[in-house]
Amino acid sequence: MKGPVTTEDILGAAETRTGLTRGQLLVLVAKSATVRHLATHEKYKDLFVLKGGTLLSNVYRSPRQSIADADYTYLDPENLKVPELEEALAVDGQYGFYLYPKEGRWSYENELFDGKSPFSMDGIRMSRRPRDRELKVTVSVRPGEWLDRDGPPLVYRDPLLVTDSSFPINGLTRNELAAEKATWLVRQAPRKALGRPRLPRARARRAHQPREGRGVRRQEVREGEGRPALSRRGNPLTRGPRAGLHQGGQARGSAQRLGALLDDRVATLTPRL
Repeated sequence: MKGPVTTEDILGAAETRTGLTRGQLLVLVAKSATVRHLATHEKYKDLFVLKGGTLLSNVYRSPRQSIADADYTYLDPENLKVPELEEALAVDGQYGFYLYPKEGRWSYENELFDGKSPFSMDGIRMSRRPRDRELKVTVSVRPGEWLDRDGPPLVYRDPLLVTDSSFPINGLTRNELAAEKATWLVRQAPRKALGRPRLPRARARRAHQPREGRGVRRQEVREGEGRPALSRRGNPLTRGPRAGLHQGGQARGSAQRLGALLDDRVATLTPRL
């Protein structure tokens, strides 16, 4: 299909109407163009299932606009590797849009591929900021995220696209979206609860003054008990189930380290008199 994917007039009108910056609108266009590409891909259209905020805003018409990324779940997780992702996402001028996943950056953690790919558009003045020329795509390979495959047909709509601005897609139902969000919140709860406290600058300076003392105490714990010391680089509880708690090998040692960690938190949060 020939371009353009969008026009300067459409972008200008959307900037006035929505209050979004031009860079944000370019990312939105790139995201919708990528969703359309995957929804019509001869090989991959039945394997990528849209989810997340993009599905809420462009299919279920949520008033909250998702800008950051396009979230997918993949239905053949055993056969998905980075080369397959790059093949599926590569767009070479369809509707005047280009996506270059082979020039992007990919990571894999917790059954999730996370990547950023540069993009460009014919006839459109691109932003100078790199983040406004990159599209973030996440692809989950967790089983069981898409269960209701016989639900009503879903239609994706985006007025920023010049042609074929609405098209059918595979996507999660509202109930599946709610379940996925609840699962994410449960997984994030320990990180949010035990993360570094936010303190005013004056109190933060006082709180960091006895840092050397705490380091000496941790050194003594390491030498006296023969267990790995708590890292100075952050809370070991926030680095996943394989870090921090299981290193002691016994529940009693884990509880002692957790107690020491909470003592530090209380001492940090208690103002000096």
